[in-house]
Amino acid sequence: MKRFAIGLIMGAVALGMGSAQLAEAQIAGPKLALHVTGHATKGRCSTASPNGTNTACSSFVTQGNLLTSYDVYIVIANAPVGGTQGVTFGILYDGAAASGIGVFDWVGCGDLEFPGGGWPESGGGNVVTWATCQMEDIGGEGVQATVGSFYTYAYSNDFYQITRREYVPNPDLQWSSCASGTSDFDQLQTGIAYFGGATGCNPCLIECMPIATEKTTWGGIKNKLSGGE
Repeated sequence: MKRFAIGLIMGAVALGMGSAQLAEAQIAGPKLALHVTGHATKGRCSTASPNGTNTACSSFVTQGNLLTSYDVYIVIANAPVGGTQGVTFGILYDGAAASGIGVFDWVGCGDLEFPGGGWPESGGGNVVTWATCQMEDIGGEGVQATVGSFYTYAYSNDFYQITRREYVPNPDLQWSSCASGTSDFDQLQTGIAYFGGATGCNPCLIECMPIATEKTTWGGIKNKLSGGE
């Protein structure tokens, strides 16, 4: 049983807004975004990463096709000039075999990781840290740090949603600055990547609004996401 689900803000919302409106819609501060790219056999933390390709968060892709291999990056973006040194988060997707998203591997780009909850399985989480402060500004949009990537294949309609680490006694979703310690992410500051027709949500463009949560089966979650009852 899945205990919660986060809804999607479709790309049509963002397309209907001007740049000034988008700026107003954003929450100030760092974001934890997702970026979908073609699968790379090497350089996933260097040349193939969003930082390596000089891809700023405002240009991140949040949608993929079915029956196609991708790398889905988790990226700290829009961080202040003081830089970032760590992040704590969870992940949600359909973890059933040959259904929804299949995860072949996770490549972390930090110096240390503290995975738990069956990571990288759905419902798992991770703490990723760097030994040195990450201070690379991409596209003038603030400091950006590549946390890591999932090697992904989508068998049927599904999504990745960044969440809190729900398996710990005090669920957490946080980032660590280099100077002022640890701060919570608002769920609105985290990304969604969707596979199979719909568009996900890029928190560097618009708030990624959660919906009410409930205990339900994963089939029920996907039925609601596709407009069913």
